Order: sequence, then structure tokens, then C-alpha cells
Amino acid sequence: MGVAVAKDPNGRIVTLIGTSEPNGYLRSGVRPLIGQSDIVVSFPGHAEDSIVK
Repeated sequence: MGVAVAKDPNGRIVTLIGTSEPNGYLRSGVRPLIGQSDIVVSFPGHAEDSIVK
């Protein structure tokens, strides 16, 4: 799992949460901490690579 803070194309600050688990799975303790403006990203490979993509 990896986390990054970034700006979207509209200049809004967002938190990207990358996971390398199948289907974007996040452990149960993490899910309640995700806010409405947070974005979970999951592609094959490392969580950090998902964030960069």
C-alpha cells in the first residue's frame, strides 16, 4: 500500500491510495479512514506504480 497527495487537473488537492492487492482490496482497518475526496488506485504491480499511473 502507498499514499500520495496530488493535485487533480482542476487544481484540487486529492489523496491517492495505491494498493497492489487484487481488485483494489484494502484491509478492513484502512477502509473507514478513506475520505470522500480520496481516490483508491489499483493496477497490476506495485502500489506506488499504481499511484504514478
